[in-house]
Amino acid sequence: MLTQSELRALLDYNPDTGAFTWRNGRSNMATGAVAGTNHNQGYVQVSVGDKLYLAHRLAFLWMTGEWPAYQVDHINGDRADNRWINLRNATNQENAHNHGELPRHNTSGFLGVSYYKRDGSWQGRIQVDGRKRHLGYFATPELAHAAYLKAKHELHPTHQRLRQAPVLGATIDKLVRDIDNIPTGRQQSAAWRRAWYFGQAAKDAHQAGDYITARHLLRDAKQSFKEI
Repeated sequence: MLTQSELRALLDYNPDTGAFTWRNGRSNMATGAVAGTNHNQGYVQVSVGDKLYLAHRLAFLWMTGEWPAYQVDHINGDRADNRWINLRNATNQENAHNHGELPRHNTSGFLGVSYYKRDGSWQGRIQVDGRKRHLGYFATPELAHAAYLKAKHELHPTHQRLRQAPVLGATIDKLVRDIDNIPTGRQQSAAWRRAWYFGQAAKDAHQAGDYITARHLLRDAKQSFKEI
């Protein structure tokens, strides 16, 4: 099994950016080149010794000298964001509790909230130990979502994404700076304008406390940024 010393002899890791770079040039890679390719599930993978490793697991080995005992959870939900501040060793249950994406069937726009047709109210529910727990009926989806968040803090105490550790705001701020630093000549492109718009909107949503919207806008800003 790959050891920390073997890994560090081949690759450098920047905990502030999450990037791995090659220490020594390879046949098709220069010294200092960024290592890794995109995994089909959104992760970054790196080939070391003819074996593919997920970059977030390599980050744990590089930083601590040990392979993670459990799963590696990306706190902000971005599977390609391998900054050390965004990674934590988590059990399967802790990882599951840290979700923040709306299910495809959700039509309310809020996690843990569904419309109750019988009386036109909004129902709050949360899953605990594999079972749905009813949180009540509310006049608005916002009130139902507030009840969901309160229950989540109490029943899923290890979750991070909806607590919104500073990592989300830092991620948005960094992307906005990167967008602003694009050379002036390339700032005329439609992709740059979309990235700037989504980045500013994500920043505004985060400042307003609408973290779910902020994450969705951040995703759109990142996609547009890649197209510049």
